[in-house]
Amino acid sequence: MELTEEDEFGMQKTTSRESDPMENERRSIIEDHPDFTVFDPSQIKEWMRSSDGASGPALPKWMKQLPIDKDPSKWTIMEVQIRPDRSWEVIKELLATVCMTKGLVLAAETPSSVLFRRLVAQDLLSSGIGKVSTYQNVYVRIGVLSSKLRVLDVACLVAADNNLLGGVVNVARNQLVEDRTLVWEYELGQLLGSIQSTIISQYLSLSHLFMASPENTSSIESVELDEGYVADVKSMFMSEMKENMRQVSIPLEEFAYEQEYACALLLGLLDPLLKKHQIKLIDHPSTEDTQNSDELSVAMSATTIGADSGKTANAVETEDKIAPTIKETNKEQEKSPGTSQCYGERVNAAVHRLWSQLQAECDQTVRQKIKEKRRQVTSRTESVQRLRAQAVNMIINSPDADVLTLKPSQRGNRDDVLLYEGSVIVSSVPAKLQVSYGYLVYRSMVPFFSATTTVLMSDIDQVVPTTALGIRVLSIVMKQSASTKSVTVAMGLEIDLLYQLLLEILSMRTQEPPPQSLASFVSQDAAVDITDVVDAVDEQDEAKCDAPYSPSAVDAIIAAEDAAAEQATLEPDSSPA
Repeated sequence: MELTEEDEFGMQKTTSRESDPMENERRSIIEDHPDFTVFDPSQIKEWMRSSDGASGPALPKWMKQLPIDKDPSKWTIMEVQIRPDRSWEVIKELLATVCMTKGLVLAAETPSSVLFRRLVAQDLLSSGIGKVSTYQNVYVRIGVLSSKLRVLDVACLVAADNNLLGGVVNVARNQLVEDRTLVWEYELGQLLGSIQSTIISQYLSLSHLFMASPENTSSIESVELDEGYVADVKSMFMSEMKENMRQVSIPLEEFAYEQEYACALLLGLLDPLLKKHQIKLIDHPSTEDTQNSDELSVAMSATTIGADSGKTANAVETEDKIAPTIKETNKEQEKSPGTSQCYGERVNAAVHRLWSQLQAECDQTVRQKIKEKRRQVTSRTESVQRLRAQAVNMIINSPDADVLTLKPSQRGNRDDVLLYEGSVIVSSVPAKLQVSYGYLVYRSMVPFFSATTTVLMSDIDQVVPTTALGIRVLSIVMKQSASTKSVTVAMGLEIDLLYQLLLEILSMRTQEPPPQSLASFVSQDAAVDITDVVDAVDEQDEAKCDAPYSPSAVDAIIAAEDAAAEQATLEPDSSPA
């Protein structure tokens, strides 16, 4: 039987690409290893969508700062878990050696990253004015994950740049350039394989920390973590601490801002009266405010997030990931002090001590900062509360203050002092409204049907801002024992200002001490005695009033007063010299 060419060489048309040795070699350039991860471009795109607001893990921060091309999905990225006791300078020199053997040279360098580039092609533009340069780019950075593990990220990209007019502009490429790009990308894939083999051969990956190697013996006593790793871990803890403090401070700042904004609205409403009576507000703490500071702190604590909640669970997960079997070994070694630890175990213990120390320092700093923030917010809130109450009190205590005109009022009475006057709509009826410390009075402005309604502030249960037909109104809810019904008040832009005034009046009346009688200052027995004395005095006054009027009695009283005056005049003269 004669075999066809496809059957003889095993190259069928449908599977020719899958059976191509070049394709198989390309897929097997980077070997499977637990310390090496090659990110899929689709996964990177999912991270990019999550960073834009979608749910899911966000794009790592360093991927947003890639050179050459800011789109991380175009890069081939390999992530390597590196030992924490290896110097970044040594790792950088090894990578530079591998890249230079492939023709790449150092183009840029930072304390934690390097960029290698190689010019592979330089073509003229169709206009002949400029040139298109194509580079192989290898970007390497070292850092730590959110789990505090040390990683080395290697990103490769083939990019064509247009250096015309000093700018870097991506240009379109023809099919020939696309075919050559596949070859250049294949070379970068081989470079990643070389980097992987170099890292493994030099025992730089994390898994080699607990494997048999020339240095993993118990004879080495000194264990030192890399300074760069320690600095990166400190930076990670600091960034997490700042994020936790920000999450805790936002509710406190919002609470303080709401109080300050409400105070500004109230002072804006009362500003004409303050200027009319030449009243200057002075913020000074009082005894009552000092006593209420603890209650305010307790109220604000409900809006805060505990400092301990800022601890991440990544540290626990990292412990299990970096040393899955070390915990039991450490327990056995604690029981038997004579047993010595190997090098990898001591490095692991040093890493955990570093994490614990930094976590304790960050927790202490967070607690101190939150205490300072709560103290600051408490002071700001107490200040605005004092200003609100002071503004109302100084107006109603002013001797020249105006009083209500819609009802009989008495000048000098605190409850009758006018605090606000304006035109409103009360329960769908136009009316004129006047607000004092003790009354809310409104008169309907309907011709021939005008009526005045007086509402006691003590009868108001609460004032609730709401909306009716898209219009913001105030719903004044009365107590069940009140004789008037609940009403709604609608007005223009001053609706928020009126709400703050009514809210402050109700708050001040609630905090006022109840009127105390004379008997409340003495004991019950003393109160009985005082009552008896008062009754006796009243009886004597009534007896005097009931006695008949006689001129002789009046003359006797006048004569007695004249005699007493003469005696007082003669006494200084009769005294011895």
